[in-house]
Amino acid sequence: MEDSKEQGFSYGSAIAEIRRLANKRMGPPREFGCSQIVAALLELEASGPMSREKLASSLELGGGSVKTLVRVLKEAGLIDVRRSGNGLTEKGKAVVSAMHDLIIGIKPLETSYLKMGSYNAAIFINSRALGRVDPLTLRDLAVRMSATGMTTLEFSDDLIIPPDGIKLKEVSPGDYETLLKMGARRGELILICGAESPVKAKLAAIEAVMGLVKESH
Repeated sequence: MEDSKEQGFSYGSAIAEIRRLANKRMGPPREFGCSQIVAALLELEASGPMSREKLASSLELGGGSVKTLVRVLKEAGLIDVRRSGNGLTEKGKAVVSAMHDLIIGIKPLETSYLKMGSYNAAIFINSRALGRVDPLTLRDLAVRMSATGMTTLEFSDDLIIPPDGIKLKEVSPGDYETLLKMGARRGELILICGAESPVKAKLAAIEAVMGLVKESH
């Protein structure tokens, strides 16, 4: 994470920058907020430069809203426009790198016991960045963003479902193996979020984390 620190970003200051951009007044009301900005930056990191059309599809945003989103990110110096599409600048890469001190990764998930909705996403969180969390608070934050449900797992010596300390490998060995193959590691929180589409599941999971950080910092 040295690049992000050289650019002057910790995960806290990166989140503050994202919130500033989400609240920036620019023209008519828009359909995006913090979760779409974070998702856009992560998508550009993973996929490289993207056209506005592809970015709109990946975020389920209308053409007008994604145009405004691109403008906001460009004016903030986080992306630039190239022949190959919209790509991260060095500042943008530094913000994303800092965000990874909190959000390690987000992946679509197919499970049985942990199924929270028609489509599910797993968001892997650095537990040291958040400390102790209340699973019910996280669930409520996700539901406000149209999630159909959310559950939290703690990976200490084992994958545990709080607050009752249920060991996942005892109640669902298949889901346990799936999460291990996805890269679950000790010291992480894993949030399983369900929604009516893969994008909504991802966005609701991000929104829950952003909301929790807002409450605790």
